[in-house]
Amino acid sequence: MDFSVRDEVLKVWEAELDEPAWPLPISRRLALAWHLRQRDGRRARLLAEQARVALAAGPQKCAESPESAWLDLLDAELLLLQQIELLAAQRQAQLALAAFERLGDALGRCEAWLTLARVDIAQGRSHEAIASLGQATLAARAGGDEERAQVTELMSALFLTYIDPVRGRQHGAPSDAELAGMSPAVAAWAHELRGTLAAQASDYGHAAAERMSAMQLGLMTGQLSRAIAAGFNAADALNSLNEHELALQWMEKALALARQHELPLSTGHGLAQMGETLRRLGRLEPARSSLQDALQLLRRLPPGRNFCIALKYWADLCLDLDELEGAQAALAELLPLTLRQAHPDLHIHACRALAQLHSRQGQVAPALQLAQEALEGARQTGHVLRQIESLRALAELHSQHGLNGPAGEAPGQAALQLLEQALALAHSMAGYLVPGELFEALAEEHRKQGDVDLAYQLIRQASGARLKIQSDAANKRLLALQVLHQTERALAEAEHLRQLAEEQARRSEMLARTQAQLLQQERLASLGRLVAGVAHELNTPIGNCLLAASTWQERTLQLAVQAESRSMKRSDLERYFSDAEASADLLLRGLQRAAELVRQFKQLARDPGGEPLQRFAVLPLCQLMLAGFREAAAAAGIELSLEAPEAEIVLQGQPSALQQVLQQLLDNALIHAFVGRERGRLCLRLLPDGAQGPRLQVQDDGVGIAPEHLSRVFDPFFSTRFGQGGSGLGLHIAHHLATAVLGGSLEVQSELGQGSCFEICLPPPRVMPGE
Repeated sequence: MDFSVRDEVLKVWEAELDEPAWPLPISRRLALAWHLRQRDGRRARLLAEQARVALAAGPQKCAESPESAWLDLLDAELLLLQQIELLAAQRQAQLALAAFERLGDALGRCEAWLTLARVDIAQGRSHEAIASLGQATLAARAGGDEERAQVTELMSALFLTYIDPVRGRQHGAPSDAELAGMSPAVAAWAHELRGTLAAQASDYGHAAAERMSAMQLGLMTGQLSRAIAAGFNAADALNSLNEHELALQWMEKALALARQHELPLSTGHGLAQMGETLRRLGRLEPARSSLQDALQLLRRLPPGRNFCIALKYWADLCLDLDELEGAQAALAELLPLTLRQAHPDLHIHACRALAQLHSRQGQVAPALQLAQEALEGARQTGHVLRQIESLRALAELHSQHGLNGPAGEAPGQAALQLLEQALALAHSMAGYLVPGELFEALAEEHRKQGDVDLAYQLIRQASGARLKIQSDAANKRLLALQVLHQTERALAEAEHLRQLAEEQARRSEMLARTQAQLLQQERLASLGRLVAGVAHELNTPIGNCLLAASTWQERTLQLAVQAESRSMKRSDLERYFSDAEASADLLLRGLQRAAELVRQFKQLARDPGGEPLQRFAVLPLCQLMLAGFREAAAAAGIELSLEAPEAEIVLQGQPSALQQVLQQLLDNALIHAFVGRERGRLCLRLLPDGAQGPRLQVQDDGVGIAPEHLSRVFDPFFSTRFGQGGSGLGLHIAHHLATAVLGGSLEVQSELGQGSCFEICLPPPRVMPGE
């Protein structure tokens, strides 16, 4: 029995059922039912009943057979998917396991242990689930099924991250190279594990992208439960990026699948996620309705992790609505569940929320104890973000209730120390952007201590942090979409290769049609990348300009009010001039950046036939280009040289296009080739006409290009120096002009530490009309 089968294979098997001349064997009917169990449970149940009838009427109806064991296991799976009679599902799986052991069927044992692990997970027995997954891995290895072994190992690693985040992070996730060698069914679990670890590291852009990929692969391989869970998890990551509307789209997609296939656990989890998203959007009454429906549905099922998550969301909603009794009831139910089921992340949240509740109720001592317990739990699990949140909660308690510190510090000083610890932890996280709220909390405490100047500086840092977070969120959203596109493209290419292998023996006409379809998809994908890149690149300078303009407008209005009330001081006027100068400078730089980007985008849309062809000598053009770069090169310690043959090289084409190509290549070399070096050499070389026409080379002896980047240097918006002035368009424009406008080619060769060589191959001059 294969672990997964594609939809098109199942369609072939379904079609074989309607062939009276070739009755489908029991084994094939059973395999069809097994692989339909998540795709179409009712159809799977009908086929299983037909297989049982055929098996009972067979010659070995009294003997134990592999088919009967698989049918028992299928019954257990169908009960499990419906989350009803889990004890019955467990008994059926155990019966099947015993039968597979007697029959010596290692792959059957593996699937039986997998089913038992899922039963454990549904009942909230996380440690037992990992033990069952370990047995499944051993059985898969014994049966020589590498795909099943990889899946069970990834499942075990995934659930380990929930019950023991420190060990989960130490275990890690598959690399890109390992992922490339996995089947789609295995890759679905690999992407989910990578997404979970990214989310625990607060890298929610990567988390969303990985989980989107997991959903796509889960659907493609018939792992519907995995796909639905991945969709909800992707929405959760998007919520953390404050992309609530986009989160709702993914949530609705996953929830529709759960309802269509009548999966109560997934439906309940989806309703809970929907309620949490509505709460974050400030739509509290719709959130209440969604969460009430979720809890009503989940209470009928064993109280697993999804039920705990729904309770957590309900408690947060009650606190927002100031319904303290409802919050207390939910947290009182949640807290023991998180301990019994080993969910440290949910336990930390429950302690922190309960501390907030006790604080509102005036129960200061229990609130302080719970907040400290949340902090200790975050430290034990190594979750830095949870430590920051717990420190902020403790600081708020000290500040609001006038609590002294552990060493007798005054309340304000104790709160300051806790917030400074939180800030130090935030700075220690690579890639983490400190939230503006933390700076504001520190500013408020310093203001209370009378340090107004430091409070003002922190307020300014808070404003800058918010702007940076907005820009970073935009980058992460773009990253999520780009990774999803890359996954879809990889899947399309894999599907294309599979079709080619099948169709080579058939008609060449079908092959040509498939290739044309893929070419069109690539064109559309390139257009999508270009549009997304244009929007992203323009968004930053325009956003900076809007911020500067609004700040300037606000300061002008403030100054006007001060002037009208005759309360304006010289210091106010000086501060206004300083802010106005800074705002004008930011506006000018932002608009110049936007104008430069627009100019580059226009080059991408250049019409190859828009300029007349003309003959021109190449050497004078090259000399002119190098003359324009000598000053910048000398300042950077770069020696420029020109090598050319004695015979004059004359081309026919558009000299301005060649000039722009050389401009981009020389610019690129000065920016990238000599990073970290004080001197270097850059040579522009003209080579005489060969069989393919004249060639020009731009060669440096710099640091070279990393092998993993070499194939992407001409891709639009690819740059290793984003945020340092690079837009990722220069080499793409050069390649576009060299190929589409000049009719030649542009290639690159490079070796790390040895330098790079970009070579332009141009077509030989043609005879012009009138010559």
